[in-house]
Amino acid sequence: MKKWTITNTLAGLTSHSTIFAWLMLFTQVMCFACNDIPANNPYDPVAPQEIIRRVNIKGRVINKLTSEPIIGAVLTLAGPSGANI
Repeated sequence: MKKWTITNTLAGLTSHSTIFAWLMLFTQVMCFACNDIPANNPYDPVAPQEIIRRVNIKGRVINKLTSEPIIGAVLTLAGPSGANI
């Protein structure tokens, strides 16, 4: 009668067939886990136009050295696609 010990069990876990089985299982899990995520965030630039939400930005442009407002300053913001907003 063969007596099972921890070393016999660990030796079985390192066999090529066991490693291959774990590798195949890992590969299948990763394939199912990497599905496309729908763009349903209203701030996501690739979301459908009907759910994209506009935001308001409020502030003032000031001189960095004097902290005085710069009268007549023009501020341009660029969106994620490079288009001006």
